[in-house]
Amino acid sequence: MTIKTLPPHGTLSRHKHYGCDCEPCHSNYRDYERTRYRLRGYGTWQPLTNIQAAREHVSNLVAAGYTITSIAAAANTDTATLQRILYGPSKTLRTDTAHRVLDTKASDMRPSEHRTIDATGTRRRLQALVAIGWPFSHIARHAGIHQRPVAELARAKHVTRRTAQRVETTYRQLCRLDPATDGVPGNQITAARRKAATRGWCGPLAWDDNIDDPAAQPDRETGADQFTASQLAAARAADIAHLGRFGIPHREIATRVGVTEAYVRAQLAGYRVPGQPRTRQEAA
Repeated sequence: MTIKTLPPHGTLSRHKHYGCDCEPCHSNYRDYERTRYRLRGYGTWQPLTNIQAAREHVSNLVAAGYTITSIAAAANTDTATLQRILYGPSKTLRTDTAHRVLDTKASDMRPSEHRTIDATGTRRRLQALVAIGWPFSHIARHAGIHQRPVAELARAKHVTRRTAQRVETTYRQLCRLDPATDGVPGNQITAARRKAATRGWCGPLAWDDNIDDPAAQPDRETGADQFTASQLAAARAADIAHLGRFGIPHREIATRVGVTEAYVRAQLAGYRVPGQPRTRQEAA
């Protein structure tokens, strides 16, 4: 069942079409009648105007992320009127309504947090956190978002305003922290940095105040705060050697470090030098 939304109190429509006789509605109606009487006497009474300007204005506000409900409240009219302005076949609109709509500014409202916006800033912030060692699972925990959507957001083109705000808040909290102090295991830090290095993701230092600008390019020299390939290989080898000393099975080591089981076996047997192609080393 559809519940009909009445125009707000103090509007002409509420009094004329719904019979509301409260003081705001009745006062508005008296003002309207006085204005109509005076302008008719001057011969300048124009109760209707072309709807196109109001239609374009409302359409621009909606495109900017504002809801019909918030626009209606700011314009002191009802949502049904705005729906007719946007989608109706009418070519005219009441002049006073048109004036209220056209006088409505974006600063009078808050954009809907569920509207989608460009994900450039969100994507770069997540990638930067991974580049300094934060796994998606820990970023997701701090942001209050499931791990899988967070990983998808690192490649997304659009994101809701609410999610973008969550990621931005989390980024400000984590970008200056060492993941290890938050309890992130060393192998996960290494895996996160390796993932960022292989994908060409830059850390926070690569972005100044232009992280949200789609046209901006990262300063890769300043932002080289992730491991190089050789550093990643050396860190990976150290993790494997450390875990191997405890007799942990090769498959479990591979899962923890993020490599193949064959790589772990070759590393522990001395068949692979970190960062170099597989070669058989001579016994010492």
